[in-house]
Amino acid sequence: MAQSGYTPILIYASGTASNVPLAANMISGSTGAELALNYADGKLYYKDSGGTVQLLASKAANNPVTTFSGGTTGLTPNTATSGAVTLAGTLASSNGGTGLTTFTAANYALYSTSSSALTAGTLPVAAGGTGLTSLTANYIPYGNGTSAFSNSSTFTFNGTTLSAPAYAATATITGSATSGAYAYGTLSYSDVNIFASSSLSNNNYTQVILQNTNAGTAASADFIVSNNNGTATTYYGDFGITSSGYNTPGQNITNNPNTVYLQAVSSDLAIGTLTSAKNVYVYAGGATSAALTINGTTGIASIPSTTYAPNINLTDAATIAWDTSKGQVATFTFVSSNRTMGAPTNLSNGAFYALAVIQNGGSNTLSWNSVFKWANGTAPTLSTAAGAKDYFVFRSDGTNLYQQGISQAVS
Repeated sequence: MAQSGYTPILIYASGTASNVPLAANMISGSTGAELALNYADGKLYYKDSGGTVQLLASKAANNPVTTFSGGTTGLTPNTATSGAVTLAGTLASSNGGTGLTTFTAANYALYSTSSSALTAGTLPVAAGGTGLTSLTANYIPYGNGTSAFSNSSTFTFNGTTLSAPAYAATATITGSATSGAYAYGTLSYSDVNIFASSSLSNNNYTQVILQNTNAGTAASADFIVSNNNGTATTYYGDFGITSSGYNTPGQNITNNPNTVYLQAVSSDLAIGTLTSAKNVYVYAGGATSAALTINGTTGIASIPSTTYAPNINLTDAATIAWDTSKGQVATFTFVSSNRTMGAPTNLSNGAFYALAVIQNGGSNTLSWNSVFKWANGTAPTLSTAAGAKDYFVFRSDGTNLYQQGISQAVS
């Protein structure tokens, strides 16, 4: 009921909660605008110039925020009850902040010191850093313990050369490989147990150089090999060169300055070729031809144009065989009775051959193959005494053996 003395103003209204007026039911224009009230919700609506129903007021605006808290952020609001609300403080790391109010110096890194705290400083190894505050040109950082890095002048790399006081390889080398634990280049073949290897394609010589620049009386440069019995003084092979002032008797085979040597200690020394028909050559004085040649087929050692072979003992048989490539000087000792000397094999034109014939109990005879040629065409008769020794010297034309001298019953 209207108040006495007043004229009521009625507007479009609804008492149904959550009802919103339809734009088609509201007037909004130059001639006037209509309001709509939902008195159940306490909301007042109008239609804007675009024809959309908008909320103009709500009874909820009568319940303003009376308090504000920063919670666990580490931030504190001011105490104003009206106007702007401001926050102050340091945002905690648990809420995405750093928990820090200042940084000690420029270039410091932020890193966690616990599950809820950050700090600023040089990034330690445990946080993925180096723990170093500075670097020196060419120095290489390396682990110095489990929690720190270090660097020094003894471990450097200048972009070309790596320098360190010692190198220790630990690679497994028992398998087939084309390079060793220490390697330069790659070999053109594979092998096993390679400690070190070097390979280079170059139309010139390649080198591995060991030099001792000291000129002292005991100075030398040496490559050493040793076996399971090896010690510092026994069972080793030594290839080296003495200094220009070397003078240490008993230390190597020459005791001469500026001398290259190959020597064995506590062991035999073998030099030769393992492939059939490959010779051994020894040169001296800058000569272009060998001063000594050991024939890889015959085993005969030749010194310039002279051939020498040690004595060999011929095996007793009905017909005695003599392979002269095994020895140009031979001895036959009777074991049984009468024998025939067969035609020697591998004779060389111009070579001399010597044969000693020794009786056992005596009175044995020896027949000669026709390649043996005698003075006046008559073969000599052997000395018949027990243990008698007859010596014969021949020169060969490659086919026959021609008598050069006879010494009989030599005692």
